[in-house]
Amino acid sequence: EEHMLPQPRKPWGEPQVSEDAGAWVNAVMFSPTGLFLAFLVHDSTARFKDLSGGPSATVEVVQWSGLPFLRGAFLNDSSFVACGFDHVPVLFRHRDGHWSVICSLDPKPEPSSGFSSRDFAALASAARSPSGDVVMTTAHAEAQARADDGT
Repeated sequence: EEHMLPQPRKPWGEPQVSEDAGAWVNAVMFSPTGLFLAFLVHDSTARFKDLSGGPSATVEVVQWSGLPFLRGAFLNDSSFVACGFDHVPVLFRHRDGHWSVICSLDPKPEPSSGFSSRDFAALASAARSPSGDVVMTTAHAEAQARADDGT
C-alpha cells in the first residue's frame, strides 16, 4: 500500500532550486525532459545544473569568450544553443558528464565601419565644381540660396 500513495511534493510556489549567480541572469531554461536547468548570466557564462542530483547538486559553469548571452534553448538533453549581444549562436554539448562549448554556429559578423573618412572625402570632392566652388544640389540648399538672394 505504501507504493500506491503519491510521493509528497513541496507546496506550489516554493522554490525548488536556488543558486547565486553573482551577476544578472538574462534567461533560464529547462531541458525537454527536465533533467537539466540552464541559466545565462551577464558575466558571459552559461551555467548548467543536473537536477537529478537534487537541490544541492553543483552548477557547472562554462565561460564564453564573447559578449553575454541573452537567450538559449535546449535542442535535447545533451545539446544547447545560446545567443547574445554579439549575435553569434553558440552550441554547447553535454558529454562524459560535463558541458562544454562545441563551436559558434555562424561566423562572427564583421563590425560595421560606418561612414569612413574615405567616404567623406569622396562626397566632399563630389560637392565641388572644377573651379573649387561648392555645388549645392539639395532642395534645402537651393531654397536657402534663394532665400539669401531674395528670390
